[in-house]
Parts: sequence; C-alpha cells; structure tokens
Amino acid sequence: MIGCEQSFERIRRHRRWSGRAVLATIVVCAVCALLAAQVEGAVSTWVAAPADMYWGTPGNWDPVGVPNTADADVVFVYSSVTTLTLNNPTGTSDRTVKSITFAGSSSFTINAGGVLWVRSSDAVHVQSGSPGQTFNVNFRPNIGGTHNFNIVNDGTGLLTFAGHITSNPNCNATLVFDGSGDVRVSRLDRRWANETTNVHVVKNGPATLTITGANSSPGNATTTGASAGTTTINQGTISIDAENRLGRDPGGYYTSGGDFVPGAFNPAALTLNGGTLRATAGFA
Repeated sequence: MIGCEQSFERIRRHRRWSGRAVLATIVVCAVCALLAAQVEGAVSTWVAAPADMYWGTPGNWDPVGVPNTADADVVFVYSSVTTLTLNNPTGTSDRTVKSITFAGSSSFTINAGGVLWVRSSDAVHVQSGSPGQTFNVNFRPNIGGTHNFNIVNDGTGLLTFAGHITSNPNCNATLVFDGSGDVRVSRLDRRWANETTNVHVVKNGPATLTITGANSSPGNATTTGASAGTTTINQGTISIDAENRLGRDPGGYYTSGGDFVPGAFNPAALTLNGGTLRATAGFA
C-alpha cells in the first residue's frame, strides 16, 4: 500500500487536485488491496499452523494470499491442520492452480467446496518420503486442446482421487500416472461428451493404478459423461473390476446439434508395452 499512500500525498501537494482524482486513487487502492489477497505467479505453501481449514483464508498460506490462478504452484509440507476444504469461510468456491506438490511428513485430505482446476502438465507430485494423500474433490484438468497431465506418486502411501477426475470442456487430456507409489481413482469422465473433450490414460512407473468406478452415462454435448479415450500401460499395473472402468468404446461423442456419433470397439485402444492389466472380476 506504499504506492497508494504516495499517490494521496502527491494529490494533496497538487494545487489543482480534484474530487475526480481522489476518487480514481481510491479505486486504484481498492483494486490493489483486492489483488493483495490473491497470490499470482508464486509458490504458495500451506502454513504449519493455519487459523482454520479453509483454502480461502489468506493467512493460511505463505506468502499471505489465496492461491487461485493458473500459475499458482501450491505446496503442502507439514501442518497442524491436514484436512482442508476449497471453500472460503463464508461459502463454497472453485479453485484454479498450476500444480500441487506434497513435500513433507503430513498426510493431507482436500475436501470439496467446488471444483479444483489444474492448469499445467505438472499436475500433482507426491515427493519421496511423503505419506498418502487424498483428494475428495472433483479434480479437473483444464487446458484447451490436447495436453498431458502428470500425476506422480513417489511417496510411501496411497494417492487417492475419491472425487473422480474429469476433463474440462474442450480439454483432450492424457493422464500420465507415474512413480513408485500406488494411486486409486474413483472414476474417469469428461465434462462434455463432445469430440474435443476426452480422457486418456498412460501408466508409467512400477506401481499400481486402481480404477474403482465408472460413469454409467454417455453424457451429451453439454453434460458429463463417461470417458472414451485410450489406455496405454508402459510399466506397472492397472487394476480394474469391470471393463467400463476404462471408459466406453473409443471415438464416441455428441455433436453440438445433439446427434450421437457412436464409438467402436478397437483393440488398439488398449496398448500393453510391458505393463499389466489386472482384472479382479469376471467380465461379460
């Protein structure tokens, strides 16, 4: 706020200052104060002793300010509050981040208020030595076009996505699961079941990816539906208990006019390059 104080002082010294100039300065200062509560283009770390469980409390972060921009790298290390919510203290809220890293000894659970949008290929990384982590929130890759989103668990525990992973409209997302630690996902789906929105899976690393559920709806051009992407296993294991855990037949989508273009069974949609597909139940 130093710049704002200097602006007022210059106006006071100006012999022909006007009410309009004062009003403009007040508006600028109000905008400065608003932006100060939101960290842009910075690493934001959840502090060791937060005031409460809310993501939206500025003082819960170092530096002070709520990370909620496409270039915000969020880090969780150690904290006395390990169960948090995306909300503000006064209501629900969605959040946008560039990446999330777990780099310490605490096991965190991030609960829903709104949606957690992720805006870079370095989506989630659990570093070596960190315990299990849980997302109880709709985790949504959100970059237009075709992009990879890396989900890496190098920790000692299970990385869980209990709120499912959904590609945002017009995001053709490839989820690349890697690392030495296991990952569990409740389901994979796409926010719109159109031609430019999908979820593909690539499994790298020696660990196991378990997909426990599926979206039973095909969706339509403007509603959420099951994924219809490809699956590639380069290393490690993907474990499923039903065929639809990997999505519907590849290629199916709805046009903007509501017409359905059906997918078709394609053996090439599942590629095994040395890894394992484990079926824990009989398929029809």
